[in-house]
Amino acid sequence: MLYYANQGEFSIRRPARITRYTLTRDSIFDSRRAKNTQTNEVEIASEESAYLRSFFVYDDFNNIQKFYGSKRYIDAEKRFGHLIHLDISKCFDSVYTHSLPWAVYGKEAVKSNLKHHSRTFGDEFDKVVRTMNDNETHGILIGPEFSRIFAEIILQRIDLETRVKLTNAGFIHDVDYRIYRYVDDYFIFMKRSEDRDVLVRHLEGAMAPYRFHLNYAKEAHHVTPFMSDMSMAKAKLRRGLEYELQLAVEQSGASRVYIFASSAKRLIECYKTVLSSTGLGPNELSNFVMAEVEHLLETQLSKVDRSDVHVEDIVPVADFVARDKNRRQIQKMLAAAAEFCFFVYSGSSKVSPSIKLARIVSLLRKFVRQVSLPKVLLDELDDLVYRELLSQLRRTPLSAEASIESLYLLTALGDLPRHYLLGAAELASSVGIERNEEGHYVVPSWFNVLIVSEVLRYMKDAEEFTELRLCIQEWVFTKVTAMQSSHGRAAEEPLLVLNCLGCPYLPNTFKASLLALYNVEDPETRESILSTGQKWFTGWHEFDLHDALQRKRFQEVY
Repeated sequence: MLYYANQGEFSIRRPARITRYTLTRDSIFDSRRAKNTQTNEVEIASEESAYLRSFFVYDDFNNIQKFYGSKRYIDAEKRFGHLIHLDISKCFDSVYTHSLPWAVYGKEAVKSNLKHHSRTFGDEFDKVVRTMNDNETHGILIGPEFSRIFAEIILQRIDLETRVKLTNAGFIHDVDYRIYRYVDDYFIFMKRSEDRDVLVRHLEGAMAPYRFHLNYAKEAHHVTPFMSDMSMAKAKLRRGLEYELQLAVEQSGASRVYIFASSAKRLIECYKTVLSSTGLGPNELSNFVMAEVEHLLETQLSKVDRSDVHVEDIVPVADFVARDKNRRQIQKMLAAAAEFCFFVYSGSSKVSPSIKLARIVSLLRKFVRQVSLPKVLLDELDDLVYRELLSQLRRTPLSAEASIESLYLLTALGDLPRHYLLGAAELASSVGIERNEEGHYVVPSWFNVLIVSEVLRYMKDAEEFTELRLCIQEWVFTKVTAMQSSHGRAAEEPLLVLNCLGCPYLPNTFKASLLALYNVEDPETRESILSTGQKWFTGWHEFDLHDALQRKRFQEVY
């Protein structure tokens, strides 16, 4: 994989080597303190990592935004006056899996001698990817790292063939033009704007045999100096957020004084002003804003010394008053950040922003507990979080079209103390469970193992949810029975069954009925399975939401 994914020179996001596992500690909390609070989405060659975020270490950019403003980008900007930015239309959905062997060995060589290419690397990789996608040859799974590698190998071949075509047409790379490719995004730098048609035509020609096509609707042409609306928006937002979301620390005699001079209103005004001035929408900026706020909070909260806010023993009145003021300033910043993040999310209820929102909320709550702020301050923060989460869940409850993003909101809601627990009717409405004409709860057909597990974890063994638990048990049994009788076995089947067997909130009688579907009816064998206490894929007890979402952060490949 490493060899075939490093054939061309256009790619700026390619696997360099297999990741080495190293352990670091957190940026704020004592359990994992790190020197650098910025988190990469995948391993990059020049850095060690906290968790195995990806199987491979990548050259040279782990995020496309890091390419803008990089030395390579600026050098190309100085040497070439024009830039064309294009991407491949529906890249992963367009991948024809049989083209992987073509990219590795050559299309004609493979087609003319199919038998000799059986069981080769290209053929085996093709089979594995097809098997994971119901044996489909058109399109590959979106999300797994191996899909990125699979596509990269094909795109590397296209890079090589593009350069050959352009050389034959009299265009010399690094003289007349320079191409950088980040996955399916092409940056074509050129000296003369009139060369655009020839350069793009040969790139499209190299793609055609592999069934890829450029998305001309998203084509952008820039002239030096290159500055897109997105670049301007991010620069303005970064400066504005750094200015507003700042916890100043001043020395007053022997004491340190914390000052937060901004507010949620000012943060929201900063965000709105940038949206208005650039013409961009919330969907284009919400993910960036959430990431910036998270990074800034980690930086600002790391300034706080527990001794400046905590009163362990009897202290002079002046010290008590000073520390109380510090605590109020910190609480003011936390509340402003939380309210601002909920406002940003309300304009773009997508999966990635929802993950970041849940992580920011868990960060704030964990920090308050970490520095032992008074319970009244934690209660104020919890009240705000509860109101905002409930408002968003009511606005966008779980549905067939949008389940994962709302599920993270439910997870964050479940992290609050139990007195914030929703009623059965409210919970059912939030997760898309409705009553039928007979008045019984009915679980929708689009439920899956993730939703079932999260709803069960939220309800735990609370008595008011007995009816909901029973209807979920009925849905699980029916679902597993249907999957058993279907052609082929779905990966969801063992995930669902094992999770239910490990769930401490489901009765053993129900678990026994599941085991009976697999002919496990011997009481001793059944008891042996159920008594292991294996949690399988869900942490049912002592769940640290912030820690879990940090791991999710480290595992983000895209």
